[in-house]
Amino acid sequence: MKDVLIAYATRTGATREVAETIADELRRHGLTADVREYADASDPEGYEAIILGSGVRMRRIYKEADRYMAENASTLIDSPTALFTVSLTPVVDSRHGEERSKALLERIEECHPAVTPFSAAAFPGVFRPELLSAGEREILRIMGAKEGDYIDEAQVREWAASVAAVLVR
Repeated sequence: MKDVLIAYATRTGATREVAETIADELRRHGLTADVREYADASDPEGYEAIILGSGVRMRRIYKEADRYMAENASTLIDSPTALFTVSLTPVVDSRHGEERSKALLERIEECHPAVTPFSAAAFPGVFRPELLSAGEREILRIMGAKEGDYIDEAQVREWAASVAAVLVR
């Protein structure tokens, strides 16, 4: 059985929810999954695979994710790695959301050459205004965001199952 680390950064809890769903799906496929925020995810060296996740604000992943990737580059370069982001981009920008999400994933790979994911996904998140600053709420209001939970559990599970299929080989 392969041990998989799922490390993530979140502000509103949406990325944690996605990480837990991914872990559940991996377990259904016979893998073990350890879900941790980056602050609690020490050296990933003891894991056979690593899944890195981050929420996104203003088209950037969170600093904790950036820092973790930089600090653990020597382990990540030799480990099977998958990557996911969670944001409102696919929700508030229906015309360009998918391409912007893909561009962000590509930018992460450019900034962190050790991160060469065999799979990457961008998931819609949750808009909980009470968890955001006034400025963030105003930007999202202008963009037309409506309060709600946009996480598509079936989409997350489908991606996690595809990741599991690679890892159980």
